[in-house]
Formats: sequence, C-alpha cells, structure tokens
Amino acid sequence: MANGMVSFRAVIDKGDLQELSSRLGGMQKKISVALKRPLDRTAKKAQSLIAKEIMANINIKRKDLLGSNKKNSKSSLITKSAIVNNTVTVTLPKRKRPQLMYFGARQTARGVTYRIKKGGKASLIKGGFIITSNGVTFVTKRTGEPKRFSTRSNQMISPVVGPLRGASAWGVYVKNNLGKQIRFELTGYLKTQVRQAINNVIRKQAGK
Repeated sequence: MANGMVSFRAVIDKGDLQELSSRLGGMQKKISVALKRPLDRTAKKAQSLIAKEIMANINIKRKDLLGSNKKNSKSSLITKSAIVNNTVTVTLPKRKRPQLMYFGARQTARGVTYRIKKGGKASLIKGGFIITSNGVTFVTKRTGEPKRFSTRSNQMISPVVGPLRGASAWGVYVKNNLGKQIRFELTGYLKTQVRQAINNVIRKQAGK
C-alpha cells in the first residue's frame, strides 16, 4: 500500500449538538451547514497536529512536511486531510521518504553528516558526498563498482546510488504511537469550534 490513512472519530458533544439542533428547529440541513466549518477546520487541524508531533520527534521543517503551504503539494510528506461521516482522515504516503538534505546534511572531509532524530546524535555516511544534478541537490555515495564510460558526459565516471533518504512521516507516526496525543487535542479543538458555530447561530438569530 502506497499510503497510510490515519483516522480519528470526530465526536461532537451531545449537549452541544442538542443545543444546536434546538436553536435550528431540528432541521438537519441547517445543522449540517452549521457544522461544516467546524468539521473542516478539525480535519485541517489534524494535519497540522500530526506535523507538529512528527517535528517533535525528527529533525525536519514544517514546510517540508506540508509542502510549502500549497494544497496537496506533490512535495509534501503529509498530503491531505478530509472528513467523511464524522471521521477525520489524514493521508501519509508510506513510500515517500524525504532525502537526507531535509535532515541538515553537511559535507565533511570524512563524508556526509545528518541528523534524523530530534536532539539525537549526528550520523555519518563515510565517503558520502553532496551533489547537484538537474537543479536538485542531494546526498549520494559511490557503489564501489568499477568506473564506466558515460556517453552523456563523454568521460569515465564512478557509479553512485541515491538520492539517499531518511524516515517517512508514516514510519515516524507509527513508531512513536502519536495517535493518542493527537486524538486528545482534536477532541478539545472540535468542541471549541462547535461552540463557536453555536454562538454564530445565536448572534444571527439575535440579528447582530
């Protein structure tokens, strides 16, 4: 499976739901409209919270997880969030592992150092090096195979492997069991959003 789906049940407080229903005369369509914004915001919040918890565990930037604020960016490691039938889902591509450049890779005399775990020790790829090809900078290393002639560059080259990559967002989420904390925060966030929706209905009914 290429993607991992993280799901959270969006449970609306019964008292809040009853109050909203009462103020809207029990009309299901109006209730659904009033709840759309709180639920959509909760879905986006789930995506943000997962990014926050992942950043607390590995040395990666928010923009690299969420794709520079572009909706469903192809470069993002957390690709989308949605809510269907009161279930919030966030998609974490299992096979999309960020290049080591995302983890502070630096060239040294011995090779390339990088740090994946937040606050952890730096790792070293002996003999590794950083190159730029077709406008993309990445970490690689030689395979140890004999040099071969490249018709493209018209010279002898040493075969390399790469780009070398680190941990996926999905792997970090599962390994560190991040769901419990995120579920707790989402519950409180959803309640706040629903309460705001109720207050909006009250203001509209009061003509304010």
